[in-house]
Amino acid sequence: HCPDLSGLAPAIVVTVENDPLRDDGEHYALALARAGNAVSLQRLPGLAHGFMFLPVTDPAVSAAYDLLGARVTRYFGAA
Repeated sequence: HCPDLSGLAPAIVVTVENDPLRDDGEHYALALARAGNAVSLQRLPGLAHGFMFLPVTDPAVSAAYDLLGARVTRYFGAA
C-alpha cells in the first residue's frame, strides 16, 4: 500500500504454484518493477506454501534451493 516503491534495493521474489499468497507476491514484484527497481520474479511449479520446511531430498525442493542460491549469488557475488 506504499504510494512510492521507487529507489528500493534489488528484490528476489519467489512464489510457488500452490500458495494462497502467490498472487500477492507476484503483484508486489510487478509493482516494484513498475517503480524502476531491479526484480527477479520466479514461480516454482508443483510446490506449495511452506515448501522450505520439506526435506531437500525431494527433487523439487532441492531445485528450488538451487534456484534461490543462484539468484542470491547473482546479487551478492560468490562467497
